[in-house]
Amino acid sequence: LVRVIRDAVVAAFGHIGLKERVGPADFAVGFDFVKKHVSRDSKKPLPGFLRLLLPPLEVDGDTDDVRMLNAMILETRDILETDDFAKVLGMCIDRGITGLTSDVEVCFQNMRAAERENGSGDRAECSVASTSAGYPMAKLLPVLRNCLVSGRQDGFLRTVLQEELLRSMIANVYEAFCQTEDADRINHNLAPLSS
Repeated sequence: LVRVIRDAVVAAFGHIGLKERVGPADFAVGFDFVKKHVSRDSKKPLPGFLRLLLPPLEVDGDTDDVRMLNAMILETRDILETDDFAKVLGMCIDRGITGLTSDVEVCFQNMRAAERENGSGDRAECSVASTSAGYPMAKLLPVLRNCLVSGRQDGFLRTVLQEELLRSMIANVYEAFCQTEDADRINHNLAPLSS
């Protein structure tokens, strides 16, 4: 999964030279390219993503634990192939790209403010030049890295966990597992993991 996203990012941004000036709009176009690459079909984001999240394997053996593990792998596969999961994944992609675009815009605003504070030339001229021409990529990379890495922390996860769509899917999965004939065995086997 990371490789698929990395390849899309390289395709979107790899052609930009370090001396080339870029602005927030350039990043928005690049992020949009990555988003479209990852969610090629709005109903089923990242076609074939199942193989990336859960490799096709079945554990060999004839014990109760092996049968239970294989049943859980099959159930997990079924969940990952549902429309609900596709909607949640699509929502996560949307929230991630929106947050990233917003963070980049804030980074540019901070750089413009720092330029104005340092008094580099006429303020109006500086602001217009920065807005229209952007900054050299070499100057942006360290600032973006610091802004994005330190600023994001667990905000994205917190936001996604509050989404009703995710809560609904989790409730449906929980209900489905509770209604299976093996629910008692599954709950018993998972009990040591919850302590």
